[in-house]
Amino acid sequence: MKLLREIGLSLLVAGALIARAERGLGQQVDSAASAQELIRTGDLWLGAGNLDAAERCYRQALRLDEAAIPAWRGLGRIEARRQRWDEAAEWFSKIEEAVPLDPEAHYYLGIRDRESGKYKGIVLRQLDFRSAEKHFRKVIEYDSLFQDVWYQMALLERYREHYLRAVELAYRQILLKPGLLEPRVGIFRLFDLYVQYADSAEVFQELQQDRFGWYAQFFRAEKLRRLGHLDSARVTFENLLNREPEASSTAIHLRLARIAFEKGENPQGEAMYWSAIESIRNPVDAELAFQDVKYILTDEEYERWTRCVLLGQKKAFFAQIWASRSPFPGSTENPRLAEHYRRLIFAEKWYRQDEPHRPFHTLDLMAGNLPRVFGLNEEFHQKGLVYIRWGKPDDKSLFSGQGYPSYESWVYRKTTTQPQIIVHFANPEDASPSDWRISRIPPPEVVWDMGLESWDVRYHHYVAASSEVEQLSLANELERDLQESNRRLLTEERMTFPDTIQLLPAYFYWSSFKGENGGIDLNFYYGVAFADAFSSKEPFGVRRFFESGVAIYDTLWNQLARRLRRFPLEKSKETLGALATDAQTFHLEPGIYRLTFFVRDEGRKRIGSWRLLDTLRAFPPGTLSLSDLTLAVEVSPALPLAPGRFRRYGVVVAPNPSRAFSLRRPIFMYFEIYGLSLDEQGVARCRVSYTLEPLQKKRTGLLGLFGPRTGAVTITSEFEPQGSDSPMYTALDASQFTDGPLQLRVEVTDLRNGRTARKSILMHLVKS
Repeated sequence: MKLLREIGLSLLVAGALIARAERGLGQQVDSAASAQELIRTGDLWLGAGNLDAAERCYRQALRLDEAAIPAWRGLGRIEARRQRWDEAAEWFSKIEEAVPLDPEAHYYLGIRDRESGKYKGIVLRQLDFRSAEKHFRKVIEYDSLFQDVWYQMALLERYREHYLRAVELAYRQILLKPGLLEPRVGIFRLFDLYVQYADSAEVFQELQQDRFGWYAQFFRAEKLRRLGHLDSARVTFENLLNREPEASSTAIHLRLARIAFEKGENPQGEAMYWSAIESIRNPVDAELAFQDVKYILTDEEYERWTRCVLLGQKKAFFAQIWASRSPFPGSTENPRLAEHYRRLIFAEKWYRQDEPHRPFHTLDLMAGNLPRVFGLNEEFHQKGLVYIRWGKPDDKSLFSGQGYPSYESWVYRKTTTQPQIIVHFANPEDASPSDWRISRIPPPEVVWDMGLESWDVRYHHYVAASSEVEQLSLANELERDLQESNRRLLTEERMTFPDTIQLLPAYFYWSSFKGENGGIDLNFYYGVAFADAFSSKEPFGVRRFFESGVAIYDTLWNQLARRLRRFPLEKSKETLGALATDAQTFHLEPGIYRLTFFVRDEGRKRIGSWRLLDTLRAFPPGTLSLSDLTLAVEVSPALPLAPGRFRRYGVVVAPNPSRAFSLRRPIFMYFEIYGLSLDEQGVARCRVSYTLEPLQKKRTGLLGLFGPRTGAVTITSEFEPQGSDSPMYTALDASQFTDGPLQLRVEVTDLRNGRTARKSILMHLVKS
């Protein structure tokens, strides 16, 4: 608030000065004083993160005083924030000329030379790197504690592939200024490179020394993990966790999670992961956890992450993104989390790209169209990024031939939820061997060699085109499809299940009722048919445990409530045609919620799951309204309260989660009326109409004359409830209809004021 007040006061002055400068008025003014005020305002805007406003102030200051070094410095800092290093260097070069020993000028000029040189050929790269080193050393000579100059030197050594030297410099930076975030996070990447490329004997020898503190033992364990010595790595990490209080518990638990997932120990892996999240105690820990998930985030999620300031918000962020991705929200296990780490471990082994990532190359199809989060990636090429999001392709084809780039094409075949997706990767001759990018369609002769026509017949037409015009037209058509496919690959994810997991059919729906103090009582009904719970080959007497869960989240996937239940089912002659049911009640405020449900067979790895977004609306006082309709197998005040049933207004309801009813049995239903107007004696009068309407086509001919009824049937009754809110329940006869879908509509009219409210629900009639 203080900063905003300062900006506000400064703008009163700065606004007038800017306007005067823009009009070019010739009044007598103190230009130096005016420029200083504009610079001060620009500094405030820069501190607030408004780069455009700050730039405007600095440039106007230079119109008043073209030699104002603070304005040069401000514009250089702005370009550095934008990572436009050449533009930043223009301003800092002017400062260096005016003040040869200015440490900030040399600091940013060193960064510019390093960032420029890393993409150049060997000779020019070495020249730029030498220049960068000279600038950094001048900063250190003048002020060895200036910003993070030691870490910037470390990054220079990283691009020179002097990984041990890079680690040494980064560690020195941490010792000198332990409060800096970037070096404490970045040292993990530098150690990662050293462990990846240094000889094992050298790594174990160098990291036996004490000069790197707890990082040495951490990365000895990490080297063991990458060599496949998972048990030894686990013991080393656990020893570090128990003996080094300064070590990052988050970093250690994240590595223990990888070990568990790689060994197929999913429950232990998830436990380690959530221990890592719970143990976040500073921004470094939070950033390390973020590094593991950044590859799969949407741009909206990344934007949310950047707005997280408090550690509690950051911990909640991880819970949100994994709840949103879980195929079984509310469950104690999340297969998507385990799958993510298995993909990450595979990409770590096979899809690394550790050299600097060039902005584009000659065959790059998606240059300029990548999601924001892809700019955070320093570890993998684009095959790896697609793999982490989509997993193993259903098929792939490779090409490597003289005179052509190397190509690799993947196909993810069509499923019930996605179309077929084909993606091509290319590694041009002018790129590094690991620089694989999503590419344009390969030349016809390459497509022929790769056999891509078996994936899509249009590739055959493309190869066999009779003219160059026809071939170009087909290429454009295929590339339009590739653009859409690649957009999905880069912004969406694919969840795959092990072959051992199968679908378990289950039923569910919910009803909302008026709760206390303006709240809502949400009743959730679900069930599993005994016929689905057991195979036909299993004998009677077989008993098996099931787990079910209902969880409710807000729109950002913050969990608000969860109920888990573990229950046994036994196959018998009496239960074979029955439905095992349960009902849960949640007390909520009106709003938008994500409602989720799962049920799983613990023994046979069969799972059913649903998720829906629903708006729970309030029941305003004095306004006629209805609760949702609940279909039931029985409703009665005398019905015993038992699992799968609920009681309201003294009435016990046994819901039917399947909403399937036999033609030979009545359809029970329950709902509540709210907001009826009353007479002087507190009595209401209303008319209730029940309409049953089949949703299948009407029959014709003799069957239409003598067969079951196919039109709507309405039953109307009048009531005098003793109060403005009243429960209603009835039994309806549907025997006159044929089997198939049926809609029930309820209309209530308040006979004292003429107001009407309506609700409806679908069900299914069966013959048995």
